[in-house]
Amino acid sequence: MSELRVGLLTLIALSVLATLSLQIKPLHLFSGEQGEIVARFASVEGLTPKASVLVAGVKVGRVRAINLRDGQAFVTIALDQPVQITQGTQAHVRGGGLVGERYVVLTVPLDAPVLAQGATIEGRQEPSMGQVMEQVSDIARDVKSVTEGLRAALGGEEGADRVQRFMDNLDAVSASLKHILSDDEAQLRGASKDLATVLDALARDLPDTVADTKRAMGGLREVMDQRQGDLSGAITALRSAAERIDRLAKQVEEGDGSAARFIRDPSLFDEVRDAAASIKRVSQALEGTDGALGLLINDAETADRLGGTLEKVDNMVGKVDAFRTTIDFHDEYLLRDQVSRGYFGLRFQPRDDRFYRVELVSDGQVRASHDPNHRLYGRGFGSNDLKFSLQFGWSVDGLEPRIGIKENTFGMGLDWYLANGIALTSDLYDMDGVYSGSTKPHFKIAARYRFWDERLFVAAGGDNLLDTAVRSPYVGAGLVFSDEDFKYLLGQVF
Repeated sequence: MSELRVGLLTLIALSVLATLSLQIKPLHLFSGEQGEIVARFASVEGLTPKASVLVAGVKVGRVRAINLRDGQAFVTIALDQPVQITQGTQAHVRGGGLVGERYVVLTVPLDAPVLAQGATIEGRQEPSMGQVMEQVSDIARDVKSVTEGLRAALGGEEGADRVQRFMDNLDAVSASLKHILSDDEAQLRGASKDLATVLDALARDLPDTVADTKRAMGGLREVMDQRQGDLSGAITALRSAAERIDRLAKQVEEGDGSAARFIRDPSLFDEVRDAAASIKRVSQALEGTDGALGLLINDAETADRLGGTLEKVDNMVGKVDAFRTTIDFHDEYLLRDQVSRGYFGLRFQPRDDRFYRVELVSDGQVRASHDPNHRLYGRGFGSNDLKFSLQFGWSVDGLEPRIGIKENTFGMGLDWYLANGIALTSDLYDMDGVYSGSTKPHFKIAARYRFWDERLFVAAGGDNLLDTAVRSPYVGAGLVFSDEDFKYLLGQVF
């Protein structure tokens, strides 16, 4: 009797457990699968069986198996939920960080025909962390090669001596500038006015020179147009006379004797007479004032005008050939403030030892000082992030001192060109710190390395070095184009 009771209680308990399990989750006799699809990948690095399968961030299945066929990976996906897989569905293998689990994400387009069970879809793999690290390693090797070039140029006792002399010179220049700015401010203003006067004179003289050249060419064209008919007639007459003389020479060479043939053949005499008449007409055209060549030969004023015009044209062509133009685009990124400055510059060099530099600067510090979420918010960098520079400079044995306007303020700079495409640059401007976010002058120094025929360059240096509150290291890169590059591009286009 007790055994019967135990059996009945056991049956009742099993029935209750079965009922509760059916109410909590539907019972599926074959692992609850709702369907199966296959995704084809070129590579499934890091993906393992039983990995999760997501649609719109919701887990809908798992990876059942991964097989290799014909050099490609075929991933069998078992769906645990009733998801309609349509045409155009793509599978992506993604990961959750450096060591996170790899999983499959399905991108299912809407309003497309539904695929059959077991259909094959295309797979796409996102770049793995190993590939990203490999690219970072390549970049690190490139940076290392650049730093090795800088070390080779500046290393050793000779390079250290150069840097020390350069820093000593900068110290002397800084002290001199401080003395000049404190005692001779009036003289600097006068020098700035003189520079503006020189630029104004250059702007006035250049249009006059171009206008004179145009007038001279117009006068020459007018003279040639007026005498074009006479010159064409003279050329035609000379051609006709030459043809007749050629025929006469052939007849003389092929006859029994020139004198006898000339006497016996009346037509030969007539041809000679016609040729003489043609030559006479040509000589009269040259001697008279109606012919263009005669006007140039007999009229001294016309000859002088033509000579002067040609001389002006020759001088203008020489000046144009000597004039060189360089355009550069570069950007500087301040590492401490995490802002950048963009530069567009033009360099005009009419002579080997003189040049003018014009720049437009987009200052990211100005924009950052108006951003409440930035550390520079409220600092005095001004209100206009677009600034202008105009400087005049000299070229002497690899050194190029500059003076003029630098980013809307008076400033000066020095460029020192070393060997192997390396140059050191420095600038001192904004003496009152109005646009530098401080009360001290804005002083920056950098080293540049130019490569690829000096069309590309990278730079590294320090900005606003005189004020510790806003001092920041920076890196930069840029492109340089010369007028020869533009001539080549125009030649390729036209």
